[in-house]
Order: sequence, then C-alpha cells, then structure tokens
Amino acid sequence: MKKMKILCSTILSLVLFLALYSPVMAAETTATDNTTELLREYSYYDSELDAYVIAFTRNSDDTINYLTKNEAVQLSIMTENVPIEDTSSDEIVPFDYREWYKFVPSGSRVQWSGTRRKVSADFEAPKGGGSISKTISFTVSQTFSANVTSASEKSAIQAGCGFTWVKSASSNTTYTAHLNSGEKGYLAFTPYYNKISGSLQLYSNWDGLISSKSATGYSVKKTADGEPDGLYQFIYK
Repeated sequence: MKKMKILCSTILSLVLFLALYSPVMAAETTATDNTTELLREYSYYDSELDAYVIAFTRNSDDTINYLTKNEAVQLSIMTENVPIEDTSSDEIVPFDYREWYKFVPSGSRVQWSGTRRKVSADFEAPKGGGSISKTISFTVSQTFSANVTSASEKSAIQAGCGFTWVKSASSNTTYTAHLNSGEKGYLAFTPYYNKISGSLQLYSNWDGLISSKSATGYSVKKTADGEPDGLYQFIYK
C-alpha cells in the first residue's frame, strides 16, 4: 500500500512538471520559427565586393525573396515616379513680425537608394564549421541635403512634400547563417528613401518672399509591416 502511494505521488509530480514547463517549451519553438535562415545555395560572386553574397528583400509576412546578382543591381538603381498631392498653403496671417518656410516640390518623388551599411557584427563559424544565429537590430532615419539644417526647414519639407513623410523605421530580426570552418560574414543593408527635391522659400508677414534655395529631403521608405525597405546582403569574408 505504501509503495502504491509513493508511485501515485511520483506520477502526480511528473504531470505537474509537464504542465508547468510545456508553455515555456512552446514559446521557445515559436521564437525559433521566426528566425530567418540564409541559404548559401542562393549566393553569387560580387566582383565589386570581391566576395560571395546572398542578396534578398523582406516581405511583410517575414519571408524573404532571394535575388540574383542582376536583380540586386537593378534594385539598387530602381526609381519610382509617384504623383504629387498639393498640400501647401499660401495663406499669410498678419501678426507681429514672424518668418516661416514653405517647400514647393519641383516634381514627383522618386525612390532613391542610400549607401550600403554594415548592420551586424561579424558572424564567425563555430569550430569545424556550422550554423550561427544573431539577432540584428538597426534603424534608418530621414536625411536632407547639406544646406537644410534647421528644424523649421526640415518641418517645411515634411509638410510640403505631398506624401506621408516617414522620419525613421527600425528592424529587429534573428538571422541564421551557415559558415565553413574559419569563415566569417556580416549582414549589410542598402536603405530605400522617397526623395523629393524643390524650392525652400523663406517668407515673413512684413516682406513676403525673402529668399529661396534648392533643397532635397529623403523620407524613409518602409514595408507594409513598418520595417525599413531596402536591399539586404549577407557578405561572406
């Protein structure tokens, strides 16, 4: 009878243990499923980098599109013309002396590729080669031509650009790469921007138009899920 009680107590303890730890195990499985695996079979040789590269873009459902060398080059120079919506206003309200900027676009926005940047620390092959995972976080921010420096100038471009301006977008994703013994690699990213150029005009309520200069703004282009849009490249070293 005593042995039976001990057996029942042991079984009950095991059931409680499994009940307590099953949610944790399930959560770990979900996290693993969200990892993006970079497959070497899609790599190509890039003579500019003198290295093998895996190029890809991300979809809103966290899947990726592998690109050929030619596709990657085309995406780096791709432009997209979009009609401008006029959201500017010429209204001048009399008041004590004040100044303000108005931005007048000279044409449509175009997609512009920024500078490729290294966004991860090096992936280093484990002893004997194998897979290694890293969680990579980075942010892409708006930028302007060098002659646009003040907050009021930037605000005028944002307000008068004719489309929804995006100041920044961030990415936080885990990547798994497969490396041979002694091999290294890193993730690079070329961001896309919506580029708009035009005339940045300074007005006052006493004098009207005071000055005008050419100016350009670069709004961050993002995917449907809010991540920065652009070209990803895993570069082997």
